[in-house]
Amino acid sequence: MFKTTLDQWFVFKTIVQQKGYSAAAEYLNRSQSTISYSMAKLQSQMGLQLVQMEGKHCVVTASGKRLLEMAQSILSDFEYLEQVANGISNGIEAQIKLSMDNIFPKDVLFQAITQFSEKFPATEVVVDEHIRLLFSDTQNYDLRIATSEDGLIPGPKLLEVRLLPVAHKEHPIFQSEQSSYVLSDLSKYKQIFYKRSFVDDDDSENSVPRRIWSVHSVESAVSAVKANLCFGCLPWHSIKELVESGIVRQIPVEPKLEIDIPLYLVEKNSLAQGPATQYLAQMIKDAASEYQAH
Repeated sequence: MFKTTLDQWFVFKTIVQQKGYSAAAEYLNRSQSTISYSMAKLQSQMGLQLVQMEGKHCVVTASGKRLLEMAQSILSDFEYLEQVANGISNGIEAQIKLSMDNIFPKDVLFQAITQFSEKFPATEVVVDEHIRLLFSDTQNYDLRIATSEDGLIPGPKLLEVRLLPVAHKEHPIFQSEQSSYVLSDLSKYKQIFYKRSFVDDDDSENSVPRRIWSVHSVESAVSAVKANLCFGCLPWHSIKELVESGIVRQIPVEPKLEIDIPLYLVEKNSLAQGPATQYLAQMIKDAASEYQAH
Protein backbone atom coordinates (compact mmCIF):
# COMPACT_ATOMS: atom_id res chain seq x y z
CA MET A 1 0.00 0.00 0.00
CA PHE A 2 1.31 3.45 -0.93
CA LYS A 3 1.89 5.96 1.84
CA THR A 4 0.92 8.96 -0.30
CA THR A 5 -1.74 9.78 -2.89
CA LEU A 6 -1.62 11.39 -6.32
CA ASP A 7 -3.83 14.16 -5.02
CA GLN A 8 -1.29 15.05 -2.35
CA TRP A 9 1.45 15.36 -4.94
CA PHE A 10 -0.87 17.36 -7.15
CA VAL A 11 -1.55 19.75 -4.27
CA PHE A 12 2.21 20.03 -3.65
CA LYS A 13 2.79 20.81 -7.32
CA THR A 14 0.04 23.45 -7.29
CA ILE A 15 1.42 25.12 -4.15
CA VAL A 16 4.81 25.48 -5.81
CA GLN A 17 3.37 26.68 -9.12
CA GLN A 18 1.03 29.17 -7.46
CA LYS A 19 3.73 30.21 -4.96
CA GLY A 20 1.67 29.76 -1.82
CA TYR A 21 -1.08 27.96 0.06
CA SER A 22 -3.68 30.69 -0.37
CA ALA A 23 -3.17 30.99 -4.13
CA ALA A 24 -3.21 27.18 -4.49
CA ALA A 25 -6.48 26.99 -2.55
CA GLU A 26 -8.05 29.58 -4.81
CA TYR A 27 -6.72 27.89 -7.95
CA LEU A 28 -8.07 24.46 -6.88
CA ASN A 29 -11.29 25.91 -5.45
CA ARG A 30 -10.61 24.35 -2.05
CA SER A 31 -10.32 25.78 1.43
CA GLN A 32 -6.88 26.86 2.62
CA SER A 33 -7.17 24.55 5.60
CA THR A 34 -7.71 21.58 3.24
CA ILE A 35 -4.60 22.52 1.27
CA SER A 36 -2.54 22.97 4.44
CA TYR A 37 -3.69 19.61 5.85
CA SER A 38 -2.88 17.78 2.59
CA MET A 39 0.60 19.28 2.45
CA ALA A 40 1.30 18.64 6.13
CA LYS A 41 0.24 15.02 5.81
CA LEU A 42 2.41 14.52 2.70
CA GLN A 43 5.48 15.90 4.50
CA SER A 44 4.75 13.78 7.56
CA GLN A 45 4.33 10.60 5.52
CA MET A 46 7.54 11.29 3.60
CA GLY A 47 9.49 12.37 6.68
CA LEU A 48 10.81 15.35 4.75
CA GLN A 49 10.34 19.10 4.66
CA LEU A 50 9.20 19.79 1.10
CA VAL A 51 8.28 23.46 1.43
CA GLN A 52 9.02 26.11 3.99
CA MET A 53 7.84 29.63 4.66
CA GLU A 54 10.30 32.50 4.36
CA GLY A 55 8.39 35.51 5.54
CA LYS A 56 5.24 35.59 3.44
CA HIS A 57 6.76 33.49 0.68
CA CYS A 58 6.46 29.71 0.25
CA VAL A 59 9.78 28.22 -0.91
CA VAL A 60 10.41 24.67 -2.07
CA THR A 61 13.33 22.91 -0.36
CA ALA A 62 16.11 21.08 -2.19
CA SER A 63 14.51 17.74 -1.29
CA GLY A 64 11.11 19.03 -2.38
CA LYS A 65 12.47 20.25 -5.70
CA ARG A 66 14.01 16.85 -6.45
CA LEU A 67 10.87 14.93 -5.56
CA LEU A 68 8.63 17.39 -7.40
CA GLU A 69 10.58 16.78 -10.60
CA MET A 70 9.87 13.06 -10.28
CA ALA A 71 6.25 13.63 -9.25
CA GLN A 72 5.57 15.85 -12.26
CA SER A 73 6.48 12.98 -14.58
CA ILE A 74 4.10 10.64 -12.73
CA LEU A 75 1.31 13.23 -12.72
CA SER A 76 1.76 13.82 -16.46
CA ASP A 77 1.57 10.08 -17.13
CA PHE A 78 -1.57 9.78 -15.02
CA GLU A 79 -3.16 12.76 -16.80
CA TYR A 80 -2.33 11.12 -20.13
CA LEU A 81 -3.85 7.84 -18.91
CA GLU A 82 -7.09 9.62 -18.05
CA GLN A 83 -7.12 11.39 -21.42
CA VAL A 84 -6.75 8.07 -23.24
CA ALA A 85 -9.46 6.44 -21.13
CA ASN A 86 -11.78 9.39 -21.66
CA GLY A 87 -11.11 9.27 -25.40
CA ILE A 88 -11.84 5.56 -25.61
CA SER A 89 -15.09 6.02 -23.69
CA ASN A 90 -16.10 8.64 -26.27
CA GLY A 91 -15.21 6.48 -29.27
CA ILE A 92 -11.80 8.07 -29.93
CA GLU A 93 -9.07 5.67 -31.02
CA ALA A 94 -6.20 5.13 -28.58
CA GLN A 95 -3.84 4.30 -31.45
CA ILE A 96 -3.67 4.78 -35.23
CA LYS A 97 -1.32 2.71 -37.35
CA LEU A 98 0.01 4.56 -40.38
CA SER A 99 1.89 2.48 -42.96
CA MET A 100 3.96 4.70 -45.25
CA ASP A 101 6.23 4.55 -48.26
CA ASN A 102 9.68 5.72 -47.18
CA ILE A 103 9.93 8.25 -50.03
CA PHE A 104 7.04 10.29 -48.62
CA PRO A 105 8.43 13.67 -47.40
CA LYS A 106 8.90 13.57 -43.63
CA ASP A 107 8.23 17.30 -43.28
CA VAL A 108 4.75 16.75 -44.66
CA LEU A 109 4.16 13.80 -42.36
CA PHE A 110 5.26 15.61 -39.20
CA GLN A 111 3.31 18.73 -40.09
CA ALA A 112 0.18 16.60 -40.33
CA ILE A 113 0.90 14.74 -37.08
CA THR A 114 1.65 18.00 -35.23
CA GLN A 115 -1.68 19.47 -36.27
CA PHE A 116 -3.42 16.20 -35.47
CA SER A 117 -1.89 16.02 -31.97
CA GLU A 118 -3.28 19.43 -31.07
CA LYS A 119 -6.81 18.04 -31.37
CA PHE A 120 -6.17 14.43 -30.33
CA PRO A 121 -3.21 14.58 -27.90
CA ALA A 122 -4.04 11.22 -26.31
CA THR A 123 -4.10 9.25 -29.57
CA GLU A 124 -0.81 7.60 -30.49
CA VAL A 125 0.23 7.56 -34.15
CA VAL A 126 2.43 4.56 -34.97
CA VAL A 127 4.37 5.12 -38.21
CA ASP A 128 5.52 1.99 -40.02
CA GLU A 129 7.81 2.76 -42.98
CA HIS A 130 8.49 0.58 -46.00
CA ILE A 131 10.22 1.14 -49.30
CA ARG A 132 8.28 0.80 -52.57
CA LEU A 133 5.08 0.12 -50.66
CA LEU A 134 2.09 -1.11 -52.70
CA PHE A 135 -1.44 -0.58 -51.46
CA SER A 136 -2.14 -4.31 -51.64
CA ASP A 137 0.76 -5.34 -49.40
CA THR A 138 -0.80 -7.32 -46.60
CA GLN A 139 -0.37 -5.68 -43.24
CA ASN A 140 -2.46 -4.40 -40.37
CA TYR A 141 -2.95 -0.65 -40.76
CA ASP A 142 -5.54 2.12 -40.47
CA LEU A 143 -4.08 4.49 -43.05
CA ARG A 144 -1.51 3.83 -45.73
CA ILE A 145 0.54 6.09 -48.00
CA ALA A 146 1.49 3.96 -50.99
CA THR A 147 2.05 3.87 -54.72
CA SER A 148 -0.45 2.58 -57.26
CA GLU A 149 -0.39 -0.99 -58.54
CA ASP A 150 -1.14 -2.25 -62.05
CA GLY A 151 -2.51 1.16 -62.95
CA LEU A 152 -5.14 1.08 -60.21
CA ILE A 153 -5.80 4.23 -58.16
CA PRO A 154 -6.10 3.12 -54.52
CA GLY A 155 -7.33 6.44 -53.12
CA PRO A 156 -6.89 10.22 -53.32
CA LYS A 157 -3.51 11.28 -54.68
CA LEU A 158 -1.49 13.16 -52.09
CA LEU A 159 1.52 14.34 -54.06
CA GLU A 160 4.23 13.34 -56.52
CA VAL A 161 7.79 12.72 -55.39
CA ARG A 162 10.36 13.71 -58.02
CA LEU A 163 13.44 11.50 -58.35
CA LEU A 164 16.57 12.98 -59.93
CA PRO A 165 19.81 11.21 -60.98
CA VAL A 166 22.60 12.51 -58.75
CA ALA A 167 26.11 11.67 -57.63
CA HIS A 168 28.79 13.10 -55.37
CA LYS A 169 30.61 16.06 -56.94
CA GLU A 170 33.82 13.98 -57.12
CA HIS A 171 32.18 10.90 -58.64
CA PRO A 172 33.93 9.55 -61.77
CA ILE A 173 30.85 10.49 -63.80
CA PHE A 174 31.85 14.13 -63.50
CA GLN A 175 35.51 13.47 -64.37
CA SER A 176 34.56 12.80 -67.97
CA GLU A 177 34.57 15.49 -70.65
CA GLN A 178 31.03 14.53 -71.67
CA SER A 179 28.49 17.32 -71.23
CA SER A 180 25.62 14.84 -70.96
CA TYR A 181 24.93 11.12 -70.82
CA VAL A 182 22.44 8.65 -72.14
CA LEU A 183 21.20 5.98 -69.76
CA SER A 184 23.41 3.30 -71.28
CA ASP A 185 26.49 5.38 -70.39
CA LEU A 186 25.66 5.04 -66.71
CA SER A 187 25.48 1.25 -66.71
CA LYS A 188 29.20 0.91 -65.95
CA TYR A 189 28.83 2.76 -62.64
CA LYS A 190 27.42 1.32 -59.44
CA GLN A 191 23.88 2.51 -58.77
CA ILE A 192 21.80 2.53 -55.61
CA PHE A 193 18.58 0.52 -55.73
CA TYR A 194 15.53 0.60 -53.45
CA LYS A 195 14.74 -3.01 -52.61
CA ARG A 196 11.09 -3.59 -51.74
CA SER A 197 10.59 -4.13 -48.03
CA PHE A 198 7.93 -6.80 -48.60
CA VAL A 199 10.13 -8.94 -50.86
CA ASP A 200 12.35 -11.57 -49.26
CA ASP A 201 16.05 -11.18 -50.05
CA ASP A 202 16.21 -14.73 -51.37
CA ASP A 203 13.38 -14.02 -53.83
CA SER A 204 15.03 -10.96 -55.34
CA GLU A 205 18.75 -11.64 -54.96
CA ASN A 206 19.21 -13.15 -58.41
CA SER A 207 17.28 -10.38 -60.15
CA VAL A 208 19.57 -7.57 -58.98
CA PRO A 209 22.51 -6.77 -61.33
CA ARG A 210 25.98 -6.77 -59.84
CA ARG A 211 26.41 -3.04 -60.40
CA ILE A 212 23.42 -2.24 -58.23
CA TRP A 213 23.66 -1.78 -54.49
CA SER A 214 20.40 -2.50 -52.67
CA VAL A 215 19.12 -0.59 -49.64
CA HIS A 216 15.85 -0.52 -47.72
CA SER A 217 15.45 3.22 -47.13
CA VAL A 218 15.87 6.58 -48.81
CA GLU A 219 18.08 7.70 -45.94
CA SER A 220 20.55 4.89 -46.66
CA ALA A 221 20.52 5.70 -50.36
CA VAL A 222 21.26 9.37 -49.70
CA SER A 223 24.11 8.47 -47.34
CA ALA A 224 25.64 6.10 -49.90
CA VAL A 225 25.56 8.76 -52.62
CA LYS A 226 26.91 11.38 -50.24
CA ALA A 227 29.79 9.03 -49.39
CA ASN A 228 30.61 8.79 -53.12
CA LEU A 229 29.95 5.04 -53.24
CA CYS A 230 27.48 5.14 -56.10
CA PHE A 231 24.99 7.29 -58.00
CA GLY A 232 21.24 7.08 -57.79
CA CYS A 233 17.83 8.54 -58.52
CA LEU A 234 16.90 10.18 -55.23
CA PRO A 235 13.89 12.21 -54.07
CA TRP A 236 14.44 15.91 -54.56
CA HIS A 237 13.19 16.76 -51.05
CA SER A 238 15.89 14.47 -49.58
CA ILE A 239 18.83 15.90 -51.56
CA LYS A 240 17.86 19.54 -52.06
CA GLU A 241 20.27 20.86 -49.42
CA LEU A 242 23.11 18.62 -50.67
CA VAL A 243 22.60 19.85 -54.25
CA GLU A 244 22.36 23.49 -53.23
CA SER A 245 25.54 23.18 -51.16
CA GLY A 246 27.38 21.57 -54.09
CA ILE A 247 28.19 18.31 -52.30
CA VAL A 248 25.96 16.40 -54.71
CA ARG A 249 25.36 17.23 -58.37
CA GLN A 250 22.60 16.30 -60.77
CA ILE A 251 23.79 14.04 -63.59
CA PRO A 252 23.04 15.55 -67.02
CA VAL A 253 21.09 12.81 -68.81
CA GLU A 254 19.60 13.18 -72.28
CA PRO A 255 16.74 12.99 -72.72
CA LYS A 256 16.23 14.64 -69.35
CA LEU A 257 15.61 12.07 -66.65
CA GLU A 258 13.04 13.10 -64.05
CA ILE A 259 10.84 10.44 -62.48
CA ASP A 260 7.65 11.48 -60.71
CA ILE A 261 6.26 8.91 -58.26
CA PRO A 262 2.63 9.52 -57.26
CA LEU A 263 1.67 8.58 -53.71
CA TYR A 264 -1.88 7.91 -52.59
CA LEU A 265 -3.72 7.79 -49.28
CA VAL A 266 -5.29 4.38 -48.72
CA GLU A 267 -7.95 4.18 -46.02
CA LYS A 268 -8.51 0.66 -44.75
CA ASN A 269 -12.20 1.10 -44.02
CA SER A 270 -13.46 4.67 -44.26
CA LEU A 271 -16.94 3.72 -43.01
CA ALA A 272 -15.57 2.13 -39.83
CA GLN A 273 -13.03 4.86 -39.06
CA GLY A 274 -13.18 6.69 -35.77
CA PRO A 275 -12.98 10.50 -35.52
CA ALA A 276 -9.22 10.55 -34.85
CA THR A 277 -8.40 8.48 -37.94
CA GLN A 278 -10.65 10.62 -40.09
CA TYR A 279 -9.01 13.77 -38.79
CA LEU A 280 -5.48 12.45 -39.33
CA ALA A 281 -6.39 11.50 -42.90
CA GLN A 282 -7.59 15.05 -43.52
CA MET A 283 -4.48 16.58 -41.96
CA ILE A 284 -2.28 14.44 -44.23
CA LYS A 285 -4.27 15.55 -47.28
CA ASP A 286 -4.05 19.21 -46.26
CA ALA A 287 -0.30 19.06 -45.56
CA ALA A 288 0.36 17.25 -48.85
CA SER A 289 -1.74 19.78 -50.78
CA GLU A 290 0.21 22.65 -49.22
CA TYR A 291 3.51 20.94 -50.03
CA GLN A 292 2.50 20.25 -53.64
CA ALA A 293 1.41 23.88 -54.12
CA HIS A 294 4.96 25.00 -53.41
